[in-house]
Amino acid sequence: MPPLSLIAARRLRLRLHPFTNRVPNLAPVVLRPIKPNVDRPVATRTPVRISPIPTMPLPTSPQSLYRNLLLMTSNPPFSISEAIDYYFDWPKSLHSTKSFNLLISLALRSASFAPVTRLFSAMRTESIPANLETWRLHVRWFVRTGRWNDAWECVLEITRKQNVTTKFPANPIPLPLWLELFGVQKRGALRHWVITDHKPNLADGCGLTSEAVSRAGRNTSPDAGLEDVQESRLDAGVGDAANSTSLLRKQLVPYPCQRFKLSQYRALMQVSPLPDQVQIIPRTILIITQTMYQVGQRKLALSTALSYVKSLPPRLRRCDRRRVLDLVNLHLSMVTRHRKPGLKQHFTQRRTLRKFLHARPELTPSSRTLFLLLGPLRSCRRSGTLAMQCLHLFEKRWGPRVQSRLVRRRVASFALKEGRLDIVEAMMRLEWRCRVSDDTFPRTLYASRRRPWQTLFSRRGAENRRWHLIEEKYRRRLILRSEP
Repeated sequence: MPPLSLIAARRLRLRLHPFTNRVPNLAPVVLRPIKPNVDRPVATRTPVRISPIPTMPLPTSPQSLYRNLLLMTSNPPFSISEAIDYYFDWPKSLHSTKSFNLLISLALRSASFAPVTRLFSAMRTESIPANLETWRLHVRWFVRTGRWNDAWECVLEITRKQNVTTKFPANPIPLPLWLELFGVQKRGALRHWVITDHKPNLADGCGLTSEAVSRAGRNTSPDAGLEDVQESRLDAGVGDAANSTSLLRKQLVPYPCQRFKLSQYRALMQVSPLPDQVQIIPRTILIITQTMYQVGQRKLALSTALSYVKSLPPRLRRCDRRRVLDLVNLHLSMVTRHRKPGLKQHFTQRRTLRKFLHARPELTPSSRTLFLLLGPLRSCRRSGTLAMQCLHLFEKRWGPRVQSRLVRRRVASFALKEGRLDIVEAMMRLEWRCRVSDDTFPRTLYASRRRPWQTLFSRRGAENRRWHLIEEKYRRRLILRSEP
């Protein structure tokens, strides 16, 4: 395939390179040519070898029972219901606040809301004292289940009790609880029974009227009108059932619209505890800027993040650098959301990344950063070649750590779309070598602390299925090429 000419480059609107300030080399990636041999071995699915979990000792104290729960839940596959049943099989004297918080957080992470109710009821029955982490999980439970008003009242009640205990009535809302109020309802996890003879019309978003939104703003509880709307819909379904054949079916709870989120954002910023904080952690800025993007304040979110990154001390800890990089990845994913993908959005993301790298030169992009940058190239005509060039550019500047199986799969899918089977074969061979090397090392058993969410819920099965689809399409393309 001949290299692109200068005219084609101008048509593609490729300007100065955002990293090296020069025109990029548009020559296609030269790989080993592929022969149309159907019998060629390709990367196939390999079974994931899971390290055997050792026999758990009999718990003799609350701490030992908590370690057993960590050992059970930190090494997948595991079942949250089995972990809860195992926990309640032991005497109440071994139960503790720490173990209850662990089970509640796992249940909320997997959207299992029924066990959360059981665990909170057991804590009240057994008189287990609650701490700040328990209050955070309680507020998170209300927010995830669409009861923002209950979460708001819960935070106000906790703040009122804390002020009475400490005898400082001017204390603001605790920052961890305030951040939990920025959460959103779990999309697709909530359903309620309705009586209807036709499919409901949810084209109007969450169904909130301007009066409900204004009333929510006056009462500083932005979901004040949401329950009334849902009850009115149920009443309408019952009324229509008398004149037609009614059906009892489950319906998804409507997701809050942007006006509803904007009223929440304004109510929370009025009671912001940030001015009283000595130091703001990166996670706080990440949550606030994410909400700004959701309510449509893109420029304010980007300027807030850049000013915060510039105000950080010159030397950062390793964990702080990871949090700042998560903040950068958030802006890369939100800056082009709800916009047509293409080279224009790809270079918009690159300019955003260059701003953060100029503010903090010691930051090193991760594989997640490259994965987000490759997304807008999907609609390009030469998506596979451009994605491979971008991958080589990142590897040349930041090393092989910017590559992961997500990046390899995205490059392979783009190359398959373009017809570059040589790139697909190279990515599949590299994926095969990485699978073999990962399978030779046993997994780490976490017995003293909770396993990180990113490794516990890694979605490895879904990624294996996506690779299997790419392999099947690759085989079909080989067969079509080998046919006369």
